[in-house]
Amino acid sequence: TLPNADSASAQALFEAITNSPRADRSRVRRRRRIIALAVLAALLAAATWVALTRDVTAVGVACYATMDLDGDRVGVAPAVAPTVDLCVAPWEEGPLTNPDVARGQVPPLTGCVTAQGILAVLPTDDPTICESLGLATPSPSQQPDRLDSIAQTEAEIVDYIAGEECVAPGEAEVRIRSILDDNGLKDWAITRQPTRADRPCTSIAFDTEAKTVILVPYPLRP
Repeated sequence: TLPNADSASAQALFEAITNSPRADRSRVRRRRRIIALAVLAALLAAATWVALTRDVTAVGVACYATMDLDGDRVGVAPAVAPTVDLCVAPWEEGPLTNPDVARGQVPPLTGCVTAQGILAVLPTDDPTICESLGLATPSPSQQPDRLDSIAQTEAEIVDYIAGEECVAPGEAEVRIRSILDDNGLKDWAITRQPTRADRPCTSIAFDTEAKTVILVPYPLRP
């Protein structure tokens, strides 16, 4: 189930991305809109599952309600290196629920990694769960410095878009390209969704596994 921008998980993601005091209401609304799109991108990225036999590094998080990889989950675009702890808030505050887990309680959590680099966090302490599901065992000690660079870059882009009343797509592309390059992410791409006359402003979404920032048309708020 995809949480909306006012959900507990979206708020948790907001805090993780910004790690700063809340700004004025209009800025918060813009941040929520950006965060909702980032959550959507993370959920879409977590949709494909491929069997693995080697350790890989995670770049995103999907929190699962059960051991069913096709079941309910909440995607998180982390501003720090992905860990199972990022799935605590969805269990404590919703929307994750499980008939075997009391509402508000956090079950044991175990992370496995998909071929797309998503940390699949499952409600179990079974040490063989990754192997049994055909997923990889995460390698926390091998998290590269690049993950921090990606997180910092995404946070900088969020701050840029949220800090402006309305950014035209062309202007946004030039500035975001500069931010990516300055942070050593020259291999990242920027794509635009089709422009619309009634949506002259720009919001954003991140597809971390595809190394892409997506520019999304958005209406000017009154």
